[in-house]
Amino acid sequence: MATMTYAEFGPSDEIEGYLEQELGAVIGEFEITTIPEGGAPEDVRSDWFGAKLPFRTYGLQERPHVLYDEITNTYKENFEQIAIFGLDAVVALRKLDRNYAADWWVQNGYAFGSLVFRGSEGNLTIFPADSSEV
Repeated sequence: MATMTYAEFGPSDEIEGYLEQELGAVIGEFEITTIPEGGAPEDVRSDWFGAKLPFRTYGLQERPHVLYDEITNTYKENFEQIAIFGLDAVVALRKLDRNYAADWWVQNGYAFGSLVFRGSEGNLTIFPADSSEV
């Protein structure tokens, strides 16, 4: 991947391809349905409302609250915390033109770590294994 400045992180095939290669496939999405709690300023946190964040196999490793059932070949929802990779979250905010919030997360060092949301702050949808969403 070409070297980019933090401000350039946004939707692109290059970034999304990199994320899939490094962090695994998108297996679902977490839609934020309330203003999350946390230490970020309220105007930054409020920009999460309505965002649909990609949930990758990476999230299973970070917070194994969605469990894979090998017998039925399905994912079981069993969560209290949802881990989203920071760069995925920044890209999702940029897609919604919420650039102030995206910039805040990048400038404060969250683009390359996990952002952890409470399960009660949104709805997690796991795509069927044969879904074209993945």
